[in-house]
Amino acid sequence: MTRSSAATRRRQLAWAAAVLALTGCAQQVACTTVGCSSQVVVDVHALAGRIGSKPFQAVLCVQGDCQMQAGTIAGGTAMLTVVKQIGVNGGPTFDPTKPVPVTLKVTTRDGAVVTDAAGTATLHPVRPNGPSCGPVCYQATLTLSGSSLAEVAAS
Repeated sequence: MTRSSAATRRRQLAWAAAVLALTGCAQQVACTTVGCSSQVVVDVHALAGRIGSKPFQAVLCVQGDCQMQAGTIAGGTAMLTVVKQIGVNGGPTFDPTKPVPVTLKVTTRDGAVVTDAAGTATLHPVRPNGPSCGPVCYQATLTLSGSSLAEVAAS
């Protein structure tokens, strides 16, 4: 190889390395395709002692957007966590940097109010495919504590 062809080859390699570095190809991250949804989850196990074996209805509202779910108690354990997806199907948008108001009203089938609780939820980012991959969803978990909704520490 002549001196000029060696110099040309070095320039070509340097150019190729620069292109790869600028386009991010030199640092590709393999991402899985696990999906997620932004949501607020309320654990209603605390209701077991107040409801007995009666079926119940829970209405969970996040930032004024509500969803109703039915549940039952079996063996002293509430068989339902109440989940409200947020930011979808025309529901209100939210700012993940600010807490959102959450209410939960639970009634028995005969209309008796079991609890009417309120609280706020801090939405935490969830990246199921790793820190460099999408999607990013925002989630919070609350638990019923008396007549309040208390946040469960994000894990």
